[in-house]
Amino acid sequence: MNVSKMFDALRMKNKKGFTLIEVVVVMAIIAVLAALVVGAIRVARNTATETVNRSNVKTVQTCLEAYYARYGAYCGKPQTIFAIMQIPVRANGEMDFF
Repeated sequence: MNVSKMFDALRMKNKKGFTLIEVVVVMAIIAVLAALVVGAIRVARNTATETVNRSNVKTVQTCLEAYYARYGAYCGKPQTIFAIMQIPVRANGEMDFF
């Protein structure tokens, strides 16, 4: 038997661990999966925020309708309702959650 073939066979038999290429490929796969998860979480968070905002607007609408039903007119400043409901309003009257 050839001596170099014996050494090659011994080297292959005692091979333990991973090559650099294998480690890099696994890290790349993990990075791609992490990016997909982060994107999905961002979409879910935005959807939840929109749902809360729609709920807040519906609550303001219900309050205004109840006020009108009781007093026969709408209140003078919507900022008053927003302040009572603790909805942030800018100085120019715009709501912060839009």
